[in-house]
Amino acid sequence: MTSQHLDSLKELLNLDDASVHGQFGIYVNEDDRRDEYYYIGANKEGLRLFAYQLLCAAVDQECHEREEDASIPIIGLYPEKNPWVRKDSEIILENIQSNLPDLSDVVDKPAGKRYLDNALGLMLVGAILLTLVVGVYTIFAYLVDLLW
Repeated sequence: MTSQHLDSLKELLNLDDASVHGQFGIYVNEDDRRDEYYYIGANKEGLRLFAYQLLCAAVDQECHEREEDASIPIIGLYPEKNPWVRKDSEIILENIQSNLPDLSDVVDKPAGKRYLDNALGLMLVGAILLTLVVGVYTIFAYLVDLLW
């Protein structure tokens, strides 16, 4: 994608008007669930503007790769200069780091494995507590027999 493509896309999406009415923010939701999760609060103009900003960052990254300029792995998003980024957004995306490891190098535990690890840990703690209770009861019963 080139900067000419971005300019035509900017006109097609009518981003000049969208920057007046657009709203975009990333928020944390902490319901009664165990884990918190994140969500995007935006109107359609805000989504268009954010998508356009990501496409611009992709073009910047392509330029850096073509120039083989490894000294600039971070592409700024400059949210403070964008009026459509909501000020009450709990998460502000400042930049994009393009020096991430390849996905084949990232090892992710499947969700089932994490739950199995948690269950095994809970069973171990339960076994230790059960052993402790049985041991205290046995000692107490022995002392009662000794004294009477």
